Amino acid sequence: MGSGFFSTEECQIDDAKLRQRGLSRDDGIFLQRVLDAMNRELPGYSLLEGMKELTTDLAGLDIRVLCEQELVEKETVNRRSYYTVLPAGRDLLGETVTAEPGIGDLGEKTPHKVGVELLFQWLETSDEVERVERYYKHDSETVFDVTGFDGAEDLVWVGEVEMTSNSPEAVINDYEKMADADADVIWAFPTLREAREAIQRLEDAEHGPHQVSSRAARNLSRMQKEVKESDADGMTTVQTFRKMSEEVVE
Repeated sequence: MGSGFFSTEECQIDDAKLRQRGLSRDDGIFLQRVLDAMNRELPGYSLLEGMKELTTDLAGLDIRVLCEQELVEKETVNRRSYYTVLPAGRDLLGETVTAEPGIGDLGEKTPHKVGVELLFQWLETSDEVERVERYYKHDSETVFDVTGFDGAEDLVWVGEVEMTSNSPEAVINDYEKMADADADVIWAFPTLREAREAIQRLEDAEHGPHQVSSRAARNLSRMQKEVKESDADGMTTVQTFRKMSEEVVE
């Protein structure tokens, strides 16, 4: 994606609205780029690249002002900078983050979307998986972040991305819905710390693997081994964003 890739026609925000907020045309263009990237509608761009390049050729961009006005939120994933267009930013653009099966959830933040993309590409490397889907609607009440199907179109993997902000109830609900699936189950976490916390929450609720020792919880490969040996219905294996990123690149 080169510096001349984007045109100045990307943002449709009225200039008067931008001036009223003390924003530049480049600020508006950046907002649109980030939202398009979040929706996977930015040609030639992958969420695994980070979003630093989205600032290319925008000399008038002031990300600090956008953050102060709560139009965007900045976070770091795998040492890369990412941005989420917040509700006020979506209102200013007159658009939403697409919310539908295969696309994502309304209000879903970019770091979670990065995790879903990593999980999607990681499952694509599995020999038993022929097709992978994001945000798969399994039934009227159940949507999985990522699913993998074999050559016979049978469901063989389901996966969820668990973020730091997820509540204990959300972790338990995710476990229960994946335990009900007739498939292997992968959980993806930003770091090992979130994996430890989720497993502890599940154990406190008498769910999930019960053989993960405190020593194993400090090392991903040991944790994976003990999770596998526990044979819990709702957790076959765990991964971190960084480890998946390394394996996808390989």
